[in-house]
Amino acid sequence: MVIISHGQAFLDQLCTKIVETDMGVSRTYEGSYSEYYIAKAAWIESQNAACEKQQKEIEHTKDLIHRLGAGANSGSASSAGKVRTPCLLKFMVKPSTLLVLDEPTNHLDIPSKEMLVEAINVYKGTVITVSHDDTL
Repeated sequence: MVIISHGQAFLDQLCTKIVETDMGVSRTYEGSYSEYYIAKAAWIESQNAACEKQQKEIEHTKDLIHRLGAGANSGSASSAGKVRTPCLLKFMVKPSTLLVLDEPTNHLDIPSKEMLVEAINVYKGTVITVSHDDTL
């Protein structure tokens, strides 16, 4: 049954379940219209908070990519380092559970090594590193 009304009190007395469809996605809310209104406001607030958190993570990742890219493009970076850096950046942007690094600091200058160590420290997956560099 579909009911259209502007009276909240009327809807509160009549409704026990509300199904809302928005952009092809349906959500079901149990209870009165007032309970639906409160639950929907809480859901919107949680979605906004999640969006803000995700935007911060995106900005952090972009900054990290920019700094790593700048280090790889410096004059002291070799062509091998320039080739490896984009591969590493792909792994850092697209989440995965396992990251295997074979001599990741070879051909990197000191600022690039520091950024790599920072990136590995914040990486949420498993990291297997083969390196003679004791800073890792």
